[in-house]
Amino acid sequence: MDKSIKCECGNEQFWFFGQFVRCPKCFSEIKQVKTGRKKVIENWIRRFNNEEHKYSNWEHFDISA
Repeated sequence: MDKSIKCECGNEQFWFFGQFVRCPKCFSEIKQVKTGRKKVIENWIRRFNNEEHKYSNWEHFDISA
């Protein structure tokens, strides 16, 4: 996992869970996946819905934004 990842809420510190990290501030989860022969790294996020107390589906996430 890239150590320079920043959550959408602005947090830069995470709880690590092996394949993904979780933001302790907003509970969003972020993972990085290597795809294809060139091992391109894709970033994925799933957001926590506080009203329904469940996660959304994984979607692409641009960490540079």
